[in-house]
Amino acid sequence: VSYKVMVKTEAGAKHERCSPIETSVKMKSKDVSGLEFVAFRRPSKLALIGRVNASVEHLRSIKVELSTAANPSNILQTADLLIGDYFEFPALSRDTYLLKPVASLDSRAYKLSNTPTKVVLEDGYDAVVLPFSADPRNSGEAVPTTSFGVLVFIVFGAIAAFNRKDIIDALKGQGSKPQVQGAEADLSGFLPDSMKNMAQGKKKQ
Repeated sequence: VSYKVMVKTEAGAKHERCSPIETSVKMKSKDVSGLEFVAFRRPSKLALIGRVNASVEHLRSIKVELSTAANPSNILQTADLLIGDYFEFPALSRDTYLLKPVASLDSRAYKLSNTPTKVVLEDGYDAVVLPFSADPRNSGEAVPTTSFGVLVFIVFGAIAAFNRKDIIDALKGQGSKPQVQGAEADLSGFLPDSMKNMAQGKKKQ
C-alpha cells in the first residue's frame, strides 16, 4: 500500500511552504522513517513593490505616498521612483494600504489625476500599478481664485486691525453721525496706492 505524505500548511502558520510538497511512501512489514522536508519560514515583514503608469516627462517629479486604509490622512512613508517608474516600500506588516502618486507639478498649469489605490498586502500579492496623469490646462481653464471683493475685504481688514486707533479718530472727526460716503473717503487714505487703483478701476466697471 502506498501513501502520500505532506506537511500541512495553514493560515497563520510559522512556515509558508515546504519542499517537497509531498512524497510517496510504500508501506511494507517495517515502519518507515527518515522522511525529510524543508520548511520555509513565513516572513514577518513583506516588501510592497509596484510602478507608476505616467508619462516619461513627469516621472522625475513623482513620489509615492503610503498610508493605511484605516487612517488615510496619516502618511507613513514616501518613496522616490527607482529605475524608471518602479518604487518599493520594504519591510511592511501585513495590512491594507493606500498608495498615492504625488507630483511637484504646478497645479495651475496641469490638471492632475492621481486617485489612491488600495492594496491588501499578503503572501503572494502581485506588484501594483498606480495610475497617474497630468494634462495641461487650457488657457481659459484656471484654478479658482479669490474674488476681487473678498481680496479687498481681507486687505482692508488687515489694515484696519493695524490702524485701529487712527481709524477711530478719523471717524470721530466726521461728527456724531458720520456719512457712509465720507467715512469711505477717509478710510481710503489707509489703503496702499495699488489697492486704491484696483478699487477705482472696479467701480468704473
